[in-house]
Amino acid sequence: MKIPKIPEKLQNIHYGNRLRPVRDWLILVSVATVVLIVGVVWNIIEFKSSVSEQSSVINTNMRNVVNMATVEKVQKTFVNRDKMRNRYENGFYYFEDPSL
Repeated sequence: MKIPKIPEKLQNIHYGNRLRPVRDWLILVSVATVVLIVGVVWNIIEFKSSVSEQSSVINTNMRNVVNMATVEKVQKTFVNRDKMRNRYENGFYYFEDPSL
């Protein structure tokens, strides 16, 4: 099997005569720091604008309409959970280890 030759134009591409890893890391860390600072500043600006705006979501003119059937259903659910917890704590239910 013969390996194809690399074209002459691609052979001339190389990193350079001198490698400078300190310079490369400094550029990388600098760019990452700038991106981080821009992100933090952007979030601060957005937070301040959202806090300072009057929210149109809260409407105080609406009547409080509560479905009492739903409230009673939720209360029954909590009562049932409390009964079940008491059964487990008082030994009504027990755990039998199948490995024994």
